[in-house]
Amino acid sequence: MFKKIIILLLMIGGVVYFFYYQQAPTDAYRMIISEKLDENKGGLYEDNVTTGYEKDFPYASKYYFRGDEAENYFWHDNFCFNIVHLTVNHKLKVVLNGFSENKQCIDITQINEPIIFSEENNNDWLTSNIVATFDIWLEEGRIFDKSFDYNNDIFVEGEWYYGKVDSRKNLSGNIPNTLANNIVEERNESIYESKIGLVSQSEYLKSLEGLQVTYASNDIPRETFLFNEWNFWTLTGHLHDQERVYAITAAQELEEFTVSSNSLLRLLYADSNNYTIFPAFYIDGLLEFEGNGTSEEPFYVK
Repeated sequence: MFKKIIILLLMIGGVVYFFYYQQAPTDAYRMIISEKLDENKGGLYEDNVTTGYEKDFPYASKYYFRGDEAENYFWHDNFCFNIVHLTVNHKLKVVLNGFSENKQCIDITQINEPIIFSEENNNDWLTSNIVATFDIWLEEGRIFDKSFDYNNDIFVEGEWYYGKVDSRKNLSGNIPNTLANNIVEERNESIYESKIGLVSQSEYLKSLEGLQVTYASNDIPRETFLFNEWNFWTLTGHLHDQERVYAITAAQELEEFTVSSNSLLRLLYADSNNYTIFPAFYIDGLLEFEGNGTSEEPFYVK
């Protein structure tokens, strides 16, 4: 009798394994891994300790997108996003790309609305003008001047690691170790809980194909889905200079530089007034998605 029970349990376990693991996954988290974890296809990469994987940080990256051809578009209610990474606790971190009313992410309208990081010229994230702006958006239900529903089951509250980073560690040297150090610094007892935030310095660097970067004077290739035509802030401040914040400068704004790049990571004074924001969010990874992540057929909630 005992032997029959064991056999029955094994059969049940086999059926559960087949339907849960072998059938095409429907939840967003496993669907994306199944379809995009291919360096030559979807642009999704698995994290390790060097690129920031840490099981004790629930919102740390476990899988991340990289390159300018990543199939990571997500469309919802006339908003187009890019998926930045999949978290340890099965959430999707996305960043706003722009607005589109045709359920595609091809002809996207972006808003270049300059915002000062801090009128006090201080790089403290919690007291920044940007956090104050986000609080207003959450209260009024909008992103810029567009209505946005924060009270649905799609966008969830999460943790944002805003620790400051030391730019003296030159990324043109030992890139993997330096990136790992930067990620540790970003998480150094610096956690902000909200439904809305920004990408960090390390997330931008990880999104670059090849990570061929240095600070402030040399080029960063355009090979990242996060690059666009507008200057924008990250949430990461400089560790030793409380007046400076990491930001991405578009090529057409860099006439004073003689570079062949299309984008540049720079340290900006926090009261600079010609940089915008691309807000980021967390999505519940257990939602069911359809679409394939391309700009023509972005993912969307079923």
